[in-house]
Amino acid sequence: METLMPSDREQLEQLQRENSQLREELAHARLSLAETREVQKEVEILKAELEEERRETEAKWEEVCEKLMQSAERAEDSPAARSSRKASIEEMHTYLDAYAEKCKKLEEELRETKERIEQSSTEISRNASPELEAELAACQLRLVDAERRLEEKGETIGRIQGELKEATEKMEADRVEKKKLKAAVKQLRDRQQQQTVTVAQMPEEPKVQVSF
Repeated sequence: METLMPSDREQLEQLQRENSQLREELAHARLSLAETREVQKEVEILKAELEEERRETEAKWEEVCEKLMQSAERAEDSPAARSSRKASIEEMHTYLDAYAEKCKKLEEELRETKERIEQSSTEISRNASPELEAELAACQLRLVDAERRLEEKGETIGRIQGELKEATEKMEADRVEKKKLKAAVKQLRDRQQQQTVTVAQMPEEPKVQVSF
């Protein structure tokens, strides 16, 4: 396997930076999703409270109206009847005032909840429930997409890191082989030098003269 070029190392560093950015995006997406879910829960609780209060107020209103109608249908116009009608009317106004006050309080709570929704997403409008569902779905899609991109980048980084490891191991193996080769060449040279010295030190053979 060939040694990684500097461009490969730069690509690895770039992928690592993108990996860190994707992790941050993933954390922000998860936080946004959690906040959206919490706001949605608060809206649902508030709607349930409003519905319960509406039912109770309507029941009280019908009760007061029934008393008022019964009082109006009486033939006699005695002081007791007039007093009863007056009490019924006052009771009706009391319930109306209480209902108006409760509606005002619920409107204030809804306004505060909508402000919180708008802070978490610029696309939230007054029609909170559909917008919350859309925002929740968008957050989920962003989360899935960020996880997919993060996984792809992680695989690419893992592949490049594996190639870098293999290249490093090959370089180390080549270095060891070169070291062994140098040692072998040195041994051969040393042996050759020793042989040369030995031959040079050998005594010359005596010359034999033959006379005829």
